[in-house]
Amino acid sequence: MKNNNNKILTIAIIMLVCDFILIIGFIYPLKNKVSILKSQVITSEKNFFIEQNEITNLLAANQIYKKTDTNQLKNIYLKKGDELFLFRTLENLANNNQCEITINLSEPTDKNNYHELSLKLTITGQLENILNFITATEKENFYLNYQTVSLTGIGNSQSAVQNQEITSVTNNNVAAEITTKTFWQ
Repeated sequence: MKNNNNKILTIAIIMLVCDFILIIGFIYPLKNKVSILKSQVITSEKNFFIEQNEITNLLAANQIYKKTDTNQLKNIYLKKGDELFLFRTLENLANNNQCEITINLSEPTDKNNYHELSLKLTITGQLENILNFITATEKENFYLNYQTVSLTGIGNSQSAVQNQEITSVTNNNVAAEITTKTFWQ
């Protein structure tokens, strides 16, 4: 009987040692891996919520931009009868930028929901002032669709063009011929 009890006790001790080896060898490293995976999941969730918040903010900003863009699109059309306003504004902008302007227009073209008017603007002045004039027209509440812009030196100005870059610009006058379109309803 003692022999059987010793065998049972030996087997029990061997099983305890095996269980201990299993716990230390396999389960403990799994616990560390589970902890690492848990922290990675938490980090991923945080990143997900941050990205989701950024997406929500971008969508909100896009809606604001679309509303602004829609309002600007409504303003591109001149109202019928505002043609004189357009011409006076162009003349004032030219005067404010120390340029002289001549406006030639063609017959308006009827489109489906609007009318199109082609303008030929001849502007003389210093190059910087002409560029300021063009910039100023873009800030106005009407839309000019620039088709062509050509610059010609007036007088003794000499500009050398090399590799499509202007290497010297003088303060002499320049003539700009601009073909543009505008629209009204």
